[in-house]
Amino acid sequence: MSVLYFEGIGRRKQSIARVRIMAGTGRFIVNDKEAPAFFNRLGDFEAILAPMKAAGQDTKTYDITVIVNGGGVTGHRSHFGSDEGCRSGYQNLRYHRDS
Repeated sequence: MSVLYFEGIGRRKQSIARVRIMAGTGRFIVNDKEAPAFFNRLGDFEAILAPMKAAGQDTKTYDITVIVNGGGVTGHRSHFGSDEGCRSGYQNLRYHRDS
């Protein structure tokens, strides 16, 4: 069965994140961990969800998977926050069909 998804790649300094967003039930996985467990600093997870909330999207209707390499957790968060990495990742979202 094929899965329809949007994919974006964000880069900042030594960190690279590949983000896939697809219709789903609200699962958010980062490097094979649930996102709240991966981003455990106070406010990080809320900051990551802020762009979707600002766009009026319900986070419970999407599944999000992320593979992040390089940098530390603060650098990883930058891909989703309000900086260059996020803008790059969201601007580069592309429609794919995974078969």
